[in-house]
Amino acid sequence: MSAWQSRSSVAAFALLVGVAATAAAQNKAPANKPAPAAAETPAAGEEAAPAPAPQAEAPEPEGFSIAEATLQTGETQAELKKLEKRLEIPPTVEAVRKDVYTRVLSLQDARRAAEQRLGSGEVQAKGLLDLQREWQLRQKDTGAWRATLRDYGSEIDAVLQALDALAKPWKATRERAIEAEADSVVERVDAILAEIADVEQIARERLAELIDIQDRTTGMAGVITGVLESVATLEKEARSRVFQADEVPFWDVAAAHSPAASWQRVQADFARDWQALTTYIMERRDHAIAHLLFVLTTLLGAGFLGRRVRAWAEEEPQLAETATVLRDPVSIAVLVGVATARWFYPLAPGALNELMGFLLLIPALTLLPRIVDAPLRPVVLALAFFYLASQLRNSLDGAPLLYRGLQIAELALGLAFLIWLNRPARLAKIEHPEQLPGWLGPLARLALVTFGVALVAAILGYSTFASLLAQGLLNSAYTAALLYALYRALCALLLAFLHTSFARKLRAIRVAEDRVHGFASRVLRIGAVIWWAGRTLDAFGIQQPVVEALVAAAGSHITLGSVTISLGDVLLFLTVAAGSFFLSRFVRFFLEEDVFPRVVLRRGVSNAISTTVHYSILLGGFLLAVAAAGMDLSRLTLLAGAFGVGIGFGLQNIVNNFVSGLILLFERPIQVGDTIEVVGGLTGDVRRIGPRSSTVRTFDGAEVIVPNAMLVSDQVTNWTLSDRRRRIKVGVGVKYGTDPERVLELLREVATENETVLEDPKPMPIFLGFGDSSLDFELRCWIPRYEEGFGMTTALLTAINAKLRDDGIEIPFPQRDLHLRSVDEPAREALEEIGAEAPQRGIRLIPDEGGSGGR
Repeated sequence: MSAWQSRSSVAAFALLVGVAATAAAQNKAPANKPAPAAAETPAAGEEAAPAPAPQAEAPEPEGFSIAEATLQTGETQAELKKLEKRLEIPPTVEAVRKDVYTRVLSLQDARRAAEQRLGSGEVQAKGLLDLQREWQLRQKDTGAWRATLRDYGSEIDAVLQALDALAKPWKATRERAIEAEADSVVERVDAILAEIADVEQIARERLAELIDIQDRTTGMAGVITGVLESVATLEKEARSRVFQADEVPFWDVAAAHSPAASWQRVQADFARDWQALTTYIMERRDHAIAHLLFVLTTLLGAGFLGRRVRAWAEEEPQLAETATVLRDPVSIAVLVGVATARWFYPLAPGALNELMGFLLLIPALTLLPRIVDAPLRPVVLALAFFYLASQLRNSLDGAPLLYRGLQIAELALGLAFLIWLNRPARLAKIEHPEQLPGWLGPLARLALVTFGVALVAAILGYSTFASLLAQGLLNSAYTAALLYALYRALCALLLAFLHTSFARKLRAIRVAEDRVHGFASRVLRIGAVIWWAGRTLDAFGIQQPVVEALVAAAGSHITLGSVTISLGDVLLFLTVAAGSFFLSRFVRFFLEEDVFPRVVLRRGVSNAISTTVHYSILLGGFLLAVAAAGMDLSRLTLLAGAFGVGIGFGLQNIVNNFVSGLILLFERPIQVGDTIEVVGGLTGDVRRIGPRSSTVRTFDGAEVIVPNAMLVSDQVTNWTLSDRRRRIKVGVGVKYGTDPERVLELLREVATENETVLEDPKPMPIFLGFGDSSLDFELRCWIPRYEEGFGMTTALLTAINAKLRDDGIEIPFPQRDLHLRSVDEPAREALEEIGAEAPQRGIRLIPDEGGSGGR
């Protein structure tokens, strides 16, 4: 160590010792114990001691120098203007302030009116539902107000903190200026501090007003919660009395209720509903305008597509049914508008829902009769009639005599209609009974029994039970009819849209129109079934119990050792995993059918991208599903360790093949569609490159599963890696004495006359040499496609044979020498005869010197 390093080390050590001693003296902590960073928790009955100063306090601002104070004045004033701008009351807060001061007084009157109605004991189920929606809407508005005020309060707190931080250096500057007796600087600093104080005063006034508004909204929230709790209590009591007689028998209704009082209640209910409807619409004018624009857009779109489809149907008869559905765009627009009304009007009053229900009569009487069989059209008309009757009856719930009279008449007519509908002769008139679901017949008979029970219950005074049965069944039928019409309309609109030139710009739609339409239809069908199930449960008043039971079942846990599994986590895991799988398929389909054909990529790159995206989405979906199921991802490290041990012992080949698959995917030495030859004589086309293995289809039609590791580690011949060209070689031999130049010229002519043979590289006829029986030649040429190799070899051989034959060039037979060591007498005579004809047969007999034979 050098002398300079030694002195530096000693100085640093002395500095650390001095700092530690100073800190110990200031904190008065024992020498063997560091000073506490925070106050300790006092014992029971003792007063809490003041917290000691922290070890590392933020340094006090030093302020500005005397010369710098003047320059900092402008920057501080600019910052004050920004902070004052932030204190301006936003329009949303101003609107909340006006609404709070306007409604805080009317809320008390509304609470008294609600308590009076609830305490009278005459509120029916419809009235309870209207009250609940009315006060839930107030609760929603109050919650939105409180969120807006909370955000503005956070902004004011941030401004106050910024003002405090801005004032500290100026206070320190003032003290420095006083010490330096710089009076002009002190006056300037005082002016800046006064401006800061003014802005701070504005902030505190805003905060005080904000706290007052928040107190009022908190009080309103308490009032709303109290009313909703009272409504929930009455609903619970009403559900508990559903099987009890809540009215006198029908023959005693006139004596039990005064007609004049009943008529007054009906008038009061109508006025209250009208007031609630007008107030709701006026407070949500922007929602009403947006809904109207949406309906008009749907009307224009349906009219445009309807006209186009009618023109297309003349050339494509399969679009005739779609043209029938889109014949009336007004009905479709009304249907879509009513179906989406809940999105535009959340927690709408009952009067608005009844108005939307009346609008549904337009598509019910125009669209549905065209898309159902003729024998089922009376069902549509009956549903429309019963819907009108039920709406009229519900509006008269304050007049028991009229209400129950209409209820009994409605049930009697419904029972008679169901008896007429269930006649075998009537069912036999259906044109395609095999297309109807098998459960439709039992459901119709169940409806018949339900209406009979409801009619008897209504007569005996079980009005709530009768209304629950009949109204629940009718509401379920209304919803089913609405959803069926909506499903057919949306499918028709989608099919018409897929035929437009705008949609046809997408190659995915042009190639797979039926798949896109089929998938969308299945999604719409599943959504319609779920919607119908929810509305049916709500119609029978059991939606909340069923949902609570499902939530309880989903939350039930099964503990196996240290592992806890719940049904909800399993369902959530399966849902997220299935969603990621379908998303991956959709993205891969869109990439392969519409994106890759539009861009220029090297061969195999598109397959690598789509495969990578596919497995990335699946991996991300799996991790998301695991996290959604409540599993701590940090625990996967233990599983990863165990998995690593398993890899080391038993999964080496699998991991080797998997990594080899990644190499094939990104390095691309082998691609889908290549013709390869693997060691062992396997030759064929690559059909698939998977994560573990690849599929090779041989020329004999067999599909061979080849591990990826073999394709990476072994020698593989890829005939089509860079291109699909192939060189073929065709050999031929001619007899001795033939002119080689003439043969080469004929071979060149054969290659030139064949249109498939490439001109570059040029065909090359070659004189190989002198064979045992012939002069050997070979024609080498290139063809553009590997798969045409066998066919081209046959074509070239045929052409060469024809050329040589026309030119008189002979292709010799093979020549062989046969040595005979001993020959008997008959054989000798035969050989002598053959020898006489040998020149004609192309045979030469050479006598052996020993005279024992020949060759």
